[in-house]
Amino acid sequence: MKTLLKIISLFVLSVIISFKPSILNTCIISYDFVLNSLISLFSVSLAIVAIFFTVLDRYKENIVNREHFLRDTNAILKEMAENSLGLFILIIILFIESLFHNLLSSIQLLNIPIIILIFCLSMSLLIVFDIAFSILILINKLNDFTDVNDDNFGLTQDERKIIELIRKLDKQSRDELKEYLKALFIKQNMK
Repeated sequence: MKTLLKIISLFVLSVIISFKPSILNTCIISYDFVLNSLISLFSVSLAIVAIFFTVLDRYKENIVNREHFLRDTNAILKEMAENSLGLFILIIILFIESLFHNLLSSIQLLNIPIIILIFCLSMSLLIVFDIAFSILILINKLNDFTDVNDDNFGLTQDERKIIELIRKLDKQSRDELKEYLKALFIKQNMK
């Protein structure tokens, strides 16, 4: 219902804007510009979805609560797929408008080709905003999931860095570090 309300609002706004005569002289409201923009945005949205799958696949390996992870990320991926589909539908609308341009231009009451161009452009901007917002939500979710991983035993970022550095030490240096840590622990307990 919310999406339908947005679409109707944008269409009404497009009709109102189309009555402004100066809108006809802008290079932004042209078939070539809008079609190129939509195709570019559609390509980018598909690339973003593909990147999302790659990133999510990597995170999924380190997540303990996979059910929670899949539930949250699937909602975001579904929204991204809907956005990509919306851009594709706008491209189809422009294609159909180009096929029937002469017929649509003959209607005197409304400048339907301009209304369609304004609608497609404004709708694509709304979809791009939604894609950007989905990216932000996904990044926040991924940050939340990295803190949930039980394999870290509640380690802080500094503790994780220390463990990574220890793993890079050779065997002799690791043994020396173990002995030093044992001595440091004994010294601390004696205080």
